[in-house]
This record gives sequence, structure tokens and C-alpha cells, in this order.
Amino acid sequence: MSGINKAREDMYLDYCNEMQRFDPTPHGKISANIQARSVFRRYLRKKWFTWTDIYDENKKLIGFLITAKNLNLHGEGLYICEAYVILEYRGSGFMERALMDIFDGHTGPVFLEVFNTNRIALRFWNNIAHKLNAKLISANPSPSGIPGLTEYKYFIDKVTDNKK
Repeated sequence: MSGINKAREDMYLDYCNEMQRFDPTPHGKISANIQARSVFRRYLRKKWFTWTDIYDENKKLIGFLITAKNLNLHGEGLYICEAYVILEYRGSGFMERALMDIFDGHTGPVFLEVFNTNRIALRFWNNIAHKLNAKLISANPSPSGIPGLTEYKYFIDKVTDNKK
């Protein structure tokens, strides 16, 4: 495995460990076994996923954003699969800038899933939706069936100057 992919894998495993706080099901133990590595490799291997690295101003890898288009589970549109920034960089705008780059030129549905108990993430995504003038279309239990996980579907009519 290349150096960048090893750094990505380590960060993905950190993300999985952190998500255990919000997921009370056996699925929440994903990082404790080989499944997390398998999911990580699938994200890199499958062509419909796009892995975006997030770097700080010193070119340090500080996070990632994994997206996909038109997944069968969610229907047509852009799906935010995973989004993570290491703790000390949260609130500094790096994730927001990465998202605005992803949304630049996108119109149509956007899907994401958030654990109901992850209040910080819920607030973050609500702020992003507000900045994009995205309309909340639905908030339903996740199609994956994981308890406490809600799928949010937004619709973006027109993206204006996101790079503020």
C-alpha cells in the first residue's frame, strides 16, 4: 500500500472509531474488526466513489470526503458517503471549503446520513444546507436499516458563489 493510502486508511480507522460513540448497534463495532479495512478498500477500488483528501495550509492530510453519484440505494443525485476532519481542525473551514468545491456546479438531489445523536454533525450539515440555499426534501430512517441513522435528502436548485 502506498504512503498516501496508508495515511488514508489510518485516518479512516480513526473515523470509524469515533463513529462508535454514535452507533449503538453491532455495526458500530465496525472499526474493531477487519470490516473497516474492507470498506476502506472498497471506497478506493470502486470507480463510482470519489475520495477527496483535505489538507491544511502546510499540506498536512487532515481529513477526507467520500462522495458518489447515483447509488442505487439512494437514487439519482450526489451522495455524501463519509466526511471527516481530525478534531483539532474542526470548525476551521476546511471541510466547508472541500464541500463547496464538490457542490460547485451541482444541481439536484444531495443525500447524506447522520446519526441522530451526533448533534455537532447535524448542526454542521444544517449550516451547509443553509449556505447552499438547499431545500430539505425529506428526513427518513436510513435505507441501510441502522437504528438512529437518518437519511437527509436536500435539493439544490442553483449554486451561487460558494467559495466565500
